Amino acid sequence: MKIYNLILLILLIVSLSVRANNSQLSEKIDIPQTGWDKVLQMSNGNTFLFHFEARKPIVVKVFNPERKEINSHRFIGELVDVVALENSELHGIYEINGEAVIFISQAITNRNTLVALRFNGENGKLVKEHQLVASPSFQRKNDFSLVKNNVTGGYAVFCMKNLVVNPNETLNLLIFDEKHNLVRDIPVTVKTKDYDYTQHVSTTIGDDGSIVVLLDCKKIVHYPDDNDHYITVCYVAPGDSVFSNAMTKLPKQLGPLYGVYTYNEFSSKLNVFLVNATTVLRNHGLQTLREIVYTPFMLYYNKYNLGDMKYNPIQHARANKMLQEATDTMHHTEPVPMRVYTNGFGINTVISEENFMGVKFSNGNTVASCIGNIVVTKLGEDGREIWSEILPKRQFLLNTLSVDELQLRGQKTYMFRRRDPISDWLYQFASFYSFTTPKGDCYVIYNDMRSNFDHALTDAPYPMSSYTDNTHLTNASAICYKVTPRRESSKQYLLDGINTSILPGSVMVESGDYNIKNNTYASLFVVMENGENMLKLGWVKMDN
Repeated sequence: MKIYNLILLILLIVSLSVRANNSQLSEKIDIPQTGWDKVLQMSNGNTFLFHFEARKPIVVKVFNPERKEINSHRFIGELVDVVALENSELHGIYEINGEAVIFISQAITNRNTLVALRFNGENGKLVKEHQLVASPSFQRKNDFSLVKNNVTGGYAVFCMKNLVVNPNETLNLLIFDEKHNLVRDIPVTVKTKDYDYTQHVSTTIGDDGSIVVLLDCKKIVHYPDDNDHYITVCYVAPGDSVFSNAMTKLPKQLGPLYGVYTYNEFSSKLNVFLVNATTVLRNHGLQTLREIVYTPFMLYYNKYNLGDMKYNPIQHARANKMLQEATDTMHHTEPVPMRVYTNGFGINTVISEENFMGVKFSNGNTVASCIGNIVVTKLGEDGREIWSEILPKRQFLLNTLSVDELQLRGQKTYMFRRRDPISDWLYQFASFYSFTTPKGDCYVIYNDMRSNFDHALTDAPYPMSSYTDNTHLTNASAICYKVTPRRESSKQYLLDGINTSILPGSVMVESGDYNIKNNTYASLFVVMENGENMLKLGWVKMDN
């Protein structure tokens, strides 16, 4: 019996040590708790941390594979003006050909210009400020949408004039290789002159390297708000130089907000998860209030014949049934799809989130937002629901944090546009971060109060987390939710078991980066250690 107990004790110690070794924290990082931050894991084992502040140099920190800070630089730039960051757009931070690259656009010599800031992957020193694309003129400003191609190592940039009306315009998709050379200029063959308005909806890339550009072509029925919307899917296969187009008229009063594209290799289908938005009027006492209603659909196209399209609405039926049974009400959730993953068998995992803008107090309108429940939904390749589950969450924000702004995280960021710099920093902790591992497990990472960890749907109402000041961050912890391909779900603290002197801290979800090669998630954390509130870089090796 003593030997048996000893073996159990050894196994327990080993299991705890393995779990603890899955999480690592750096030493305290000397950057202020303000601004905007992004983490990037490199293929050589190094980790970059970029810290942006309005009208200040960009801070570049490098951590080695042993999680020690080895270099720190301040980038001022000759081509890019760091004083004008609040008038710039960030188009993603990626590893390109072994370098850490910031893609940023701003006005250079009065023309909106896309620039690649290339940093050495070993020491973080600037290699080059590489000018990629410039607008034709000051008045003819180009907007840029950039996606990285994980198959070729390069990237693609969609260019379109920043105008509501685009008569006779030729739209272009520029293909760059891993050395930042332009290799193809592909025209998007849509006759914009046949429509009153043409607007860019989304540019997304599939796991196979195929690219889909979504356009909203509109014809005026009754000016100004009554329009017919035609969603145009422009598809280019990997290595091709010609787009294939398909146009679908949307139901009355529906306008596309954004779309997410995934490639279904199992049945050679193009999946487009389209989120439409419409404004409705509701009576609230003596007031008439405007409210945005989101209508998500899954459209799937035959890869070889884009005219062969079918669709299904996304309704989260099982999750709503669970909610109604748990609360004994007819209440239902209408979350908005934010992230989508399609596996090798054509099964789609959709991560959706509630977003309520203009939260009302004392019958008055505000600009406050509530980022609500997360819903994880499994859909078949035909868009029919297989399974769904609710993750209870309510996060209160003083300012607006829109659905499309959250969905564009990682691809396009408008930094320092709010008058309140504290909100700019705090809102990077709101919403969630998600990814799938090579094994097929789906992870959703978000923050919640520790008192809510065991809160069930039957324990309504669910307490709300307030993102109005820094004090909430030390009362909350990063939660890691996992769904396996067999639809087995579990939840735990992301930094569980790392150190008894450190409270499980809040994760800056927008700064996070998942490296699929080493199955590691890295991000900034706010932790409370020995009574002190501090920033640390954290790495979590996901379960094998």
